[in-house]
Amino acid sequence: MSDPIIEYKLPLYLPISNLEKRYKLFKLPNGLLCFLISDPTEKIASCSLTVATGAFNDPENMLGLAHLCEHMLLAGGSKEYTDPQIFHEEIGKNNGSFNAYTTAEQTTFYFEIPNTNIMTSNAQTADKIGKSTLTNYSIGKKEGDSVLPFEKLLRIFVSFFKAPLFKRSLIDREIFTVNSEHDGNKTSTMKILYHATRLLSNKRHPFHRFSTGNLETLSIIPRLEKIDVQKRLKKYFLDNFTVNNNMTMCLKGFDSLNLLTKYAIKHFSDLGSANVANNNDRDRKSTRLNSSH
Repeated sequence: MSDPIIEYKLPLYLPISNLEKRYKLFKLPNGLLCFLISDPTEKIASCSLTVATGAFNDPENMLGLAHLCEHMLLAGGSKEYTDPQIFHEEIGKNNGSFNAYTTAEQTTFYFEIPNTNIMTSNAQTADKIGKSTLTNYSIGKKEGDSVLPFEKLLRIFVSFFKAPLFKRSLIDREIFTVNSEHDGNKTSTMKILYHATRLLSNKRHPFHRFSTGNLETLSIIPRLEKIDVQKRLKKYFLDNFTVNNNMTMCLKGFDSLNLLTKYAIKHFSDLGSANVANNNDRDRKSTRLNSSH
């Protein structure tokens, strides 16, 4: 029998405009804190995942590694979904969107699509009255596929945080993307002033460091110092993307709290198991090496 979830019964003070919404805050047995929002008027189904790690965790000789890891997680595929394009294609065919960002101490990933349950229900209603205008737009749902697109995207999305591939062939492409962001920041007065604040800060604090990353910090310097970028990405992920008291997840949509809870338990309960297994394996190897001396 699996461990029960821990639900937090906290009073939420809501404005009158939000009284129709229902909320639920709980923690899964793996330590993932989940916040669910059920809104019968919501036309968008969405999910976000935040990890308590960011640029402050960059190694000194590879500034911008946290930012690059953020890019690679959504672009490099996973053990379950090896095709790196599948997430982007599913988002596209469902008229959705996704994004991610890295701050000093947090990294957040999120996506949203038009609410599949509402639109599927509308399509079924249209069929009954002889109208097929919505039937052809089945929100990316294939014939014979009983899984709604939002749940399918949840499964793909969470797979990136269970067993990411960090494909070596895609690393240079994402480094160039990060560099392009840096070039764009150099034309923004607000970004320039923010970086000036960094330069004026305490040099011994990680806030003082460059955090975006560019070709120099993520490609040129690692090559000169013979650093394997793929190995660094994997190590950063294993060290920092732990789940227990380190990750939070939010689901929002038209669905009931019961169904959203089922989604959370079904797709996120085993999140972090790969990290634990890999870290235990590394500890055993370290113990064997130390005992051999």
